[in-house]
Amino acid sequence: MTTTINENRIFHLIQAAYNEAAVWEANDLLVTYRSQDRPFQALKLLELLDSNISRISNNSKIIAAWAYLKLGKIFQAKFWLERIFSDSNIECAWKHGLLAEIYKSEGTEGAKQSARDEVVTAIEYCGKERKKNPDNIAVKVMSRAYRQDKARIDIPVFDVKIYLPENADVKPFSLEK
Repeated sequence: MTTTINENRIFHLIQAAYNEAAVWEANDLLVTYRSQDRPFQALKLLELLDSNISRISNNSKIIAAWAYLKLGKIFQAKFWLERIFSDSNIECAWKHGLLAEIYKSEGTEGAKQSARDEVVTAIEYCGKERKKNPDNIAVKVMSRAYRQDKARIDIPVFDVKIYLPENADVKPFSLEK
């Protein structure tokens, strides 16, 4: 079925008061929207759920946070991340990875260290999952992505102080005579 048909099914399930079935199908559709990189449609689906929104799975809450973050709505992304209580190492890793993105986007003092701490936590959760499932390719890819993110955070090139003129080793080139 297409995503449009699934949305219509969810709408009709809600109208018929089959709320559990609507939430169950919405959880699946949110995963589809995430895999297709469609944050706006994910948020539209969450609006459709209305009062049933609190019943979505932890994975769907993470997708909600991802969608809001992807659209630059930091406050709403934090709202959803604060409501995730999971025993799944993968969900916990993703949650901390998204928190790192939020800290990086804030650009406030201490945000870089907070982002680094969250990425390290995400890496630790990936490590726990890799011990349980050493052949899981998705976890290996996720872990590699977080390690690369940590390396980018650790590179001092991104420190603003380096680019200040008073810290430059060489005078800027000028075409004026």
